[in-house]
Amino acid sequence: MKNKKLRLSVVLNLAIYLVSISLLARNTILSNTLKWNTYSYSEYLISYPDKFIRRGFWGEVLEIIYRNEPLLQGLNLTVFLVNALFLLSIYLLFKKFKIEINFLTLLLLSSMGFVQFYFYGNFYFRKDMFYLNYFIFFIILIYLEDQNKVNSKIVNIYLILFIIPVALIHEGYLLVVTPFVYKVLKNKRDKFHKLYFIFCMLLFIFQILAQGNFEDALKIWTNLSELDKSFLDGFSSSAISFIGYDFRYFIYNNYNGIILFDRGDVFKWLFIVFYYMSFYSLLFSKGSLFNFKTYLISKFKGEYYFLTVSFLFFFIFDWGRLLNTIFYILLLYLIYDSNQNFSSFSESRNTLTFKFFVFMTLFTIIPDRGWQDFSYSKKFVDSIEEIRTILLIFNNF
Repeated sequence: MKNKKLRLSVVLNLAIYLVSISLLARNTILSNTLKWNTYSYSEYLISYPDKFIRRGFWGEVLEIIYRNEPLLQGLNLTVFLVNALFLLSIYLLFKKFKIEINFLTLLLLSSMGFVQFYFYGNFYFRKDMFYLNYFIFFIILIYLEDQNKVNSKIVNIYLILFIIPVALIHEGYLLVVTPFVYKVLKNKRDKFHKLYFIFCMLLFIFQILAQGNFEDALKIWTNLSELDKSFLDGFSSSAISFIGYDFRYFIYNNYNGIILFDRGDVFKWLFIVFYYMSFYSLLFSKGSLFNFKTYLISKFKGEYYFLTVSFLFFFIFDWGRLLNTIFYILLLYLIYDSNQNFSSFSESRNTLTFKFFVFMTLFTIIPDRGWQDFSYSKKFVDSIEEIRTILLIFNNF
């Protein structure tokens, strides 16, 4: 009976992965047009206009590869590969740490799961995915180091070698991933963890100082192909134009997290944080939110270097993607640090926390940016249209 349930769980998880990959492919490599966020697309198009500027690395790489051709194909392939890599990696991680597959199923189907991301068109196209892949590979490598299967020097080389291109793609999430890497390493290294932290903070400052100007932004825009421009809402609404603004512009024009405090939106996000906490408690404390809170406090008490994470909440407006990124980084860290002491799914399933989590999943879509530009009715209509399109495709076969 137990083996039969396990086989059903494996089949269900396989089906979820197939649906996820299918939706991802349909939105990226199988599409001849842009089916994801136009602002994020424009952010990928930032390159180096004859000088170094922040966030221009990947756009420069694609320009070298595609040589004056539209970058749609390259960017669709980029988004597909980084997502497929993360989906494969998180499956291997759950398997390596012997976490019941039902927890992975629950995660994938949740409001912060990739099934919903692909279905509703949230988060998966963000540059944050590079950081999630960077961190999950670090967790896998450090686990192999603990098993004496990988030399610590290999891990150190990986951390330095790969954080550079990831940071050159987007500098902001250095403030999220760096303290978690530091925390993992501080009891395993004599000095390297400190050098890594300093290096990442200097890399962040260097990127911030490499601010472009209006002429740089206009030059990047002018060099874009007409096809790439056609997917955007004009120069002034693109991420390209923002490289010409300094931080005073963002502060004075409400392009920062401070306005969320002013509007009271922060209290709406607390419900999302509580939703995250319910999943953690199901996996790590048998559904007891109180026990998980105590566990979490014991892990991070006195770890003041994590204040770097809080800075982002004051300087960026799109809290949805930030919270999703933190959720996954923290989840990966806790999985590694748990000593494989995970809850039983059957025990967690019979708790009020599980019922709350399922209820929240059924009636919650986490906005990618903020609540001000979010519409449940529009998401519902888009979902019905997506289902209709998929049914038509299968009917044609």
